[in-house]
Amino acid sequence: MIDRRPNRLKSLLGFVVLLGGTAAFMSTGGCQYGESGQYISTPDSPKTVMIVNTSTGETVWTCDVPVGERLDIAFKNNPKRAQEQGFDEMTYGLVGIDSRSAARKSTVKVPPPPTRKIVWILREIPEPHAAGS
Repeated sequence: MIDRRPNRLKSLLGFVVLLGGTAAFMSTGGCQYGESGQYISTPDSPKTVMIVNTSTGETVWTCDVPVGERLDIAFKNNPKRAQEQGFDEMTYGLVGIDSRSAARKSTVKVPPPPTRKIVWILREIPEPHAAGS
């Protein structure tokens, strides 16, 4: 009779390869050219988004995203260029949650990828919609 149970060693090896690939993908983090993000603020999840300089611990930029709106951010430079310049440029803007258009209208200088992180926190819940939303 043939044993049709999966080969545990083969299954374990497949899992390890998958896990290693996932870890490699996740560790490529940092800023890549064209990196962007969206942060949606709702009554149950009102957000404040910050850019922190990891070298100094200083918060270099903050946005309290109004309830009912979405913050769109994008970084302009590739990591190598930003590192050479000593800074990157981030464009950002606010639009309604359901808007299909990007709202990147303002620009600010931020630390290059190795020395910055994006942090978001929840404000007090529930938070009412902003006037006019």
